[in-house]
Amino acid sequence: MRSKTTGRETIAKTGAWILQAERREPGDLNAQVDEILSSLTHDTTTWLELSTKYQPDLFLGLFLKGPNEGIELSSKSVSTLAERGISIGFDIYSAFEDADAEQMNERIISRSLG
Repeated sequence: MRSKTTGRETIAKTGAWILQAERREPGDLNAQVDEILSSLTHDTTTWLELSTKYQPDLFLGLFLKGPNEGIELSSKSVSTLAERGISIGFDIYSAFEDADAEQMNERIISRSLG
């Protein structure tokens, strides 16, 4: 993977599927979870096989515009992730300029590659 900012190439220590959902303002985690999962198989047997062999996780970077914002993940989204054995992680960032947010997004991707 090559960084858009630095042009530096990063090689992951392990395999990864890196899928991204369209950015939404205001944030809509449920729509983004659905967007990502709808592009993959709905077969829970396949997901159970994958989750016993691998460690699927969904990593979310939340970029807040203010110091006290809230966001919700519905029980439907949580259930859908749980049925597939997908854990979820959050990184939450306070207000950034757009350039800072893009740079932080690249750091998140690099960090998830390990």
